[in-house]
Amino acid sequence: MPMRFTTEPCPDEQAFRFQNGARAHSLEELRRNILSAPPEVVLFHREHYQHWVRDILQDKPLAERVQQEGQRANSGEQLKRALDPILAQPLQQQGQGQSGGVFGRKR
Repeated sequence: MPMRFTTEPCPDEQAFRFQNGARAHSLEELRRNILSAPPEVVLFHREHYQHWVRDILQDKPLAERVQQEGQRANSGEQLKRALDPILAQPLQQQGQGQSGGVFGRKR
């Protein structure tokens, strides 16, 4: 089953809500917001990402990888570096990912 909401937005009520007020409606936006968020915000949500990926994106294997990295990370910067390639992989497989970080599309 293909992952839902990889680049197309989910309904606002299902969006990932960051502590700093940012929202992600797709995997693409989640990755972009993680990369641009302050390290303390990224670390605050370390255990939240996996649930959103599993429940909203419906990708259990990706959620498990996100969970593993969240448990290993000791800082927000370390978690950003770990999650970037993990979240980029499904986007690149669909031809949507861009190397080197932040996506240009904004909501």
